[in-house]
Amino acid sequence: MQSWTSLSQKILNTDRTSQAANSPLELRTPDANIRAMNFIYATLVIVGISILTVAGVILAAKGSPWLLLIALGVTIYGFSKHGCAAH
Repeated sequence: MQSWTSLSQKILNTDRTSQAANSPLELRTPDANIRAMNFIYATLVIVGISILTVAGVILAAKGSPWLLLIALGVTIYGFSKHGCAAH
């Protein structure tokens, strides 16, 4: 039986990059960070388009529908270009 110190030294000295390539369950951190950043950016874009739409509705109620039409165009473009890209 191995001692705890030699076992811990084996664990600490193991090259994780070579194991990550061989293990299907190993989560690679760069991919996870990119996914998290994409989620944050997508959330910010949705909030921005929502603010644009609300401002467009307010201006359309006052008689100027242009910002609402721009928000509609941005929403349609975003959905058709990027929303359906994963499918």
